[in-house]
Amino acid sequence: MKRTLIPAVATLMVLVALDRVPYGHYMVLRLGLCVACVYYVTQAGPGLAVGHCFALGGLAVLYNPVIPVHLGSKSLWTMINIATVVYFWFLETRRSPPPLKGGPGSGQ
Repeated sequence: MKRTLIPAVATLMVLVALDRVPYGHYMVLRLGLCVACVYYVTQAGPGLAVGHCFALGGLAVLYNPVIPVHLGSKSLWTMINIATVVYFWFLETRRSPPPLKGGPGSGQ
């Protein structure tokens, strides 16, 4: 369950954004997706292919709340948001499972 928390929360935020919501929600969505991309690069980076790290870095730049990228179209942002969530779920299916506590190689 813990491994799917990031894609699940991102999916929920994007689904809410499909409806008419205040602008502040989009800023929170932008921040959340940016943080999720940075998390994947820093926490799963050694297990990810270089291409995935570059893709996630590019998405982090796209979603960064400090210097926002304005694409001008809600429909374009919606497509990008949905593609990002699908990509997060794809990454979760590709990650190797965490080692079991007390098992071989766990150091216990």
